[in-house]
Amino acid sequence: MKKLLLLMAFMPCFLHCLKAKDIKPYVQQNLMFYQSDRITMGGFGGSIGAKAELGEHVFSSAEIGILWANGNAIPTTFSIGYHKSGVWQPAVIGNITLLWGQRTEILNDAGERPIIPLYTAGLKLAPLRYNIKGSVFSTLELGYGIGPYKGSCYSLTVLSANLW
Repeated sequence: MKKLLLLMAFMPCFLHCLKAKDIKPYVQQNLMFYQSDRITMGGFGGSIGAKAELGEHVFSSAEIGILWANGNAIPTTFSIGYHKSGVWQPAVIGNITLLWGQRTEILNDAGERPIIPLYTAGLKLAPLRYNIKGSVFSTLELGYGIGPYKGSCYSLTVLSANLW
């Protein structure tokens, strides 16, 4: 758990060390739902972040957002992905997400609460991702991840776009 937090905290240093070519801010509208034996959380909302091109086909991103439905959840995500060259750039993205905030939880037999923050690791497919004159737009990205307590995390990015 501490390793995940350190990874998120040192993301800017990581990008600097990798000599990122181009770092651009972006916004996205997404839906995320996590369910396990002890925790249910998620909702619909938006996020902001930064994407960095690490090579011709490799990119990395870090983002923070807010989800509304089952309380107010705050997902923070670090991801690295591979995309095709050209205007149409379908991508496969691996990510680590920390989920903070309100949720529905079940105490164990000893009366202890589940861990905070909740962490997941997963993959996301972005089949409708386009790069038009340096601006990247993506829609309908489907994601699946796993987490503690036999948990599954489902995500759908409705729209993602660079700010400039």
